Amino acid sequence: MVRKTMKLKIEAPEDSSVLTKERFLAFMQASSDIIFLMSPDWMTMTKLYGKGIIADTEEPDMKWQGKYIPPSNWLFFNSMINDCIREKKALHLEHRVLRSNGSTGWADTKVVPLLDAKGRIKEWIGASIDITARKQIEEALQKSEAALRGKDREKNKYISMLSHEFRNPLAVIAATISLLQMSDNKDETAKLTDTLKRQSDQLCKLVDNLLDLTHINEDLLLLKKDDILLNDLAVNTASDLRKKFDVKGIHFIMDIDNKPLLLHADPVRITQIIGNLLHNAIKFTPKDGTVLLSLKQEEDEAVLRIKDNGMGIRRDLLPTLFTPFTQADNSLDRQNNDGLGLGLSIVKRIVTMHGGTVAAESEGLHKGSLFTIRLPLIIRDDAPADNSTAEPAPKTFNILVIEDNKDLAEIFCSFLNKLGHKVWGAHEGRSGVKIAREIRPDIIFCDIGLPGMNGYEVASTIKADVSLKKTLLVSFSGYTDEASLQRARESGFARHIAKPVRMDVLRQFLDECI
Repeated sequence: MVRKTMKLKIEAPEDSSVLTKERFLAFMQASSDIIFLMSPDWMTMTKLYGKGIIADTEEPDMKWQGKYIPPSNWLFFNSMINDCIREKKALHLEHRVLRSNGSTGWADTKVVPLLDAKGRIKEWIGASIDITARKQIEEALQKSEAALRGKDREKNKYISMLSHEFRNPLAVIAATISLLQMSDNKDETAKLTDTLKRQSDQLCKLVDNLLDLTHINEDLLLLKKDDILLNDLAVNTASDLRKKFDVKGIHFIMDIDNKPLLLHADPVRITQIIGNLLHNAIKFTPKDGTVLLSLKQEEDEAVLRIKDNGMGIRRDLLPTLFTPFTQADNSLDRQNNDGLGLGLSIVKRIVTMHGGTVAAESEGLHKGSLFTIRLPLIIRDDAPADNSTAEPAPKTFNILVIEDNKDLAEIFCSFLNKLGHKVWGAHEGRSGVKIAREIRPDIIFCDIGLPGMNGYEVASTIKADVSLKKTLLVSFSGYTDEASLQRARESGFARHIAKPVRMDVLRQFLDECI
């Protein structure tokens, strides 16, 4: 068998340089990148296809830099180019670029030199990709990271502050209990008991503020609005605090408009914000200082002002004064501060929920301060009619308390007994359900975290018992997040009281049940 050999002859094109240019132009048009050509010294851009991202260059252009590069980048850009020309090396950098739509974007650019047989630069060929979107994402991530770091610093500051504020009253309480155990003097015992009450009140105030802020942030704070006379509310709130002004030697002046100022508002929350601002005035005003509480009508608003000539507020703090955990006195000695810096934040949120505004003014340290609250009025010809009737006779209830903390349960039951109610106690869920079926109480106060059968299970069991359908179920627990409260409602609890349980809140709740 004879094999025939076939010879192929490949002929070069007549003008290979033309073919090369045609191929290069085709490549420039086909590529999704921005392709450009530069002269050896980078003085002239000979060609650029901008792909609609930046403007095209069809003819040699010596002013290309002003066309594509922001002036603020020229010095850096030229420095990079000179290094590459001197060392005949490729250039790779990310830089700002002027886009065809008039905006400034970002490009990732790579440029390589074409050398002749003698190693001289004949031309530069470059390609750029638009990385504007990526840079925007990176910038957003950097801002987000910075914000998270800021939040983390705030959290650490808050935890440190919280630890400090709780440690102080707890240390006093622990020391006071030790003294009580050693004392047999009635006067000393009474004094120590007063100390315990003050410090426990401070702890309750700290927890209440934390709970209020949490409820406000999660839209869980419910306002129980009614038509109220702000005049009476302001006078009563101030009167309750007058003794504190007298003890500290502060001159307290009230200037209350005689004209009835009617609001549709939650009286408890309005009392809270007035009391909060007056407490601050007492705290930051020295002996022989003056505090003025004024209440006037201005157009369709009630305007309440509390002015003092005390410590004042640094001007740099004013813009963030109503931000949580901001304190006017954040020095190490903190002689005038015994809180978490939540009070003013809560004031602002409550005022806002009532459709009002609050503002703070101060000329600086030791120049006093002025707080102004504006609340919308109900405009009527006459003040609301007095529909009050004779106070009803106190009603007593059969109450079951289910609480696994025996000390708390004992104190809780003793207080209810002193109010005239008949009280039973249980320390775990199953025995609580058994007692409930035996006595059929009017009200059950039930903890959530119980051994064996938890509070949710207790509530579900009670609600399923027809004989207990008239029993009011009230949860009292430190679980105050929305998921826990929703689960409590679904289990059958009609009301919730947050721990630590304040006896004045408990008394008010029982009065409302009458």
